Amino acid sequence: MATASVQHEFDLPVDALWDLFATFGIMSKWTGLPPETCVSDGEEVGAIRTLSLPNGGTIIDRLDAKSEYSYSYSITNMEEAPLPFSSYKATLAVQPLSDTRSRLDWGGEFTPDQMTEAETVAFAQNMYQRGLDMMIRAAANL
Repeated sequence: MATASVQHEFDLPVDALWDLFATFGIMSKWTGLPPETCVSDGEEVGAIRTLSLPNGGTIIDRLDAKSEYSYSYSITNMEEAPLPFSSYKATLAVQPLSDTRSRLDWGGEFTPDQMTEAETVAFAQNMYQRGLDMMIRAAANL
């Protein structure tokens, strides 16, 4: 399995930062995309969220684990998902650094498919960085 990840420190208390991501099926808080691009079935472990992509593709994620400030998820429709992976699991977590600062860690492990491992890692790293950039913009508006 290959891995990729991003980290960022925010000038926000952990609860304020976590509020952006805490609900697995509500991504519009941090992506800025319309709510209908992410449809959720459930909120606890086993919940499913369906992401509609601008190119018409779909990614279906399952919530695999959840704790106070983190969750792990996996993609369940790997054959149809427009991604260069044959398996994918990720974790998004925040942790307090002080009363007013916190850090986000987001990363995953995956099996490359369709590309070399180096190309797939670069693809995933870029995917996380684009998401992190959206998170930074959303956090700046809090």
